[in-house]
Amino acid sequence: MDPIFWNNVIFSDESRLKLFSRKREYIRRPQGSRYNPKYTTKTVKFGEKSIMVWVTIKANGTRIPDRMNSIGYEDVLKKGLLLIYEAHNTFHQDGAPCHKSKVVSSFLDKAIICVLSDWQALSLDLNIIEPLWSELKARVSSCKPDNIEAL
Repeated sequence: MDPIFWNNVIFSDESRLKLFSRKREYIRRPQGSRYNPKYTTKTVKFGEKSIMVWVTIKANGTRIPDRMNSIGYEDVLKKGLLLIYEAHNTFHQDGAPCHKSKVVSSFLDKAIICVLSDWQALSLDLNIIEPLWSELKARVSSCKPDNIEAL
């Protein structure tokens, strides 16, 4: 495919940022100190809080970040995508069910948005945003947010 084509693609992706990660943590402790607070860690069993973050990016570096849930996806597209979309662009989104919904498909058709539509949900991603999620999550985790606003 012509490299110029990819210069006109607007990539989009979303990821969930969790307030408390469920990463397994190993702690070495002396024998007989099992319940010493120095050797314990807090856990969250119920009500884990999280936010969805949606991002678009173009080859020229223009990006629009936003928070998202499945109900607001159409609204996010209205507020974010329409700001940067131009007639020669192609919009890339993965095949997640909320992206393929009738409401979103209808919106994209009415707005005359050209969509790269043969991307499968949960497929191997060639999206240029994908490698950035682990970096973002590592940075968020290092800040140790303790509430949704801090997250």
